[in-house]
Amino acid sequence: MMTLMTDLRRELRRRGGAAQVRDLSVSRRELDRALATGEIVRIGRGAYALPDVDHDVRTAVAAGGVLGCVSALRRWQVDVPGGESVVHVSVPRGRGTRAGAVRAAKLRRHYEDAARHPVLPVTTFVAAAARAALCLPYDSAVATLDRALHQRPDTVRDEVLAMVRRTSPSRARAFAVDVDPSSRSAVETQVRLDLRRVGLAVAPNVSVPGVGEVDLLVDGVLDVEIDGYEFHHLRPEFAADRRRDRAALRLGVPTVRFAYEDAGPGVADEVLGVLRALAGKPAPADPRTPTEVLERIADLRSRCSVPEMRAEGWRHLTGADLQTAKRRVEALRSLVR
Repeated sequence: MMTLMTDLRRELRRRGGAAQVRDLSVSRRELDRALATGEIVRIGRGAYALPDVDHDVRTAVAAGGVLGCVSALRRWQVDVPGGESVVHVSVPRGRGTRAGAVRAAKLRRHYEDAARHPVLPVTTFVAAAARAALCLPYDSAVATLDRALHQRPDTVRDEVLAMVRRTSPSRARAFAVDVDPSSRSAVETQVRLDLRRVGLAVAPNVSVPGVGEVDLLVDGVLDVEIDGYEFHHLRPEFAADRRRDRAALRLGVPTVRFAYEDAGPGVADEVLGVLRALAGKPAPADPRTPTEVLERIADLRSRCSVPEMRAEGWRHLTGADLQTAKRRVEALRSLVR
């Protein structure tokens, strides 16, 4: 039993700043004393917090749950595309709505029996990723899973897709085709999906001998780079990009660069225009290039042009997901006719 006010504050801090009373080893008397002195505040029925608690944590605990979906992923240090104005809360099934304390908040409740962190008010990484995969529009979900699963073991990917499969087998099949954790940004993911939807083979983040890793190798003959200002505006990076472009061109791999702001549906049309200029064939390499390097480039082109690199996960979707995907594909193809 807690006997000092600092113990209660310490326990709430350990739990992320807010908690349900059932999770605290504290008496009613001690709670009342802490409330009276302003050490803690009541944020909802049976829910208490430190005065400086984070807004999202306060909202989740006041609603009788914990942070879930994309709000939880952000706590797991995942760069989720889109805004943060809506708090996603995981609430146990059957628990009633606690509207009084959170009526004014932008809140989305997910009624689910999700695994949660043993201490902090947040669902586990796998539970959060699986919920986001079901909650977000399909393309945004692919981009989110790409970022969430980046540098994580394949077993984690399998766990997430298994959870998705229980609710939406069609999305799970589509994700198995489209999700690629090697992707480095949501914009890059969208461009990859769009290029494949107009019939191109797209290999993300492959290593080209003498050049290094390229963003998207298209049809094995064209390097498509998606450049964010944050990582490409400084002088050393600016110069390095151009050295890489020249090195790639000497190997017969021309490069086209798009700023994030230009990386919309029109990229497909521009890329197809460059491929038409190349007549669908590799550009010639510098005749002085060693035979061994040319052989490695030829092998790379072959591996990056296999049918798997043209696969389109949206074809596995059903219902509203499928209709939305079809509209996107039709819009893309109308731009490149």
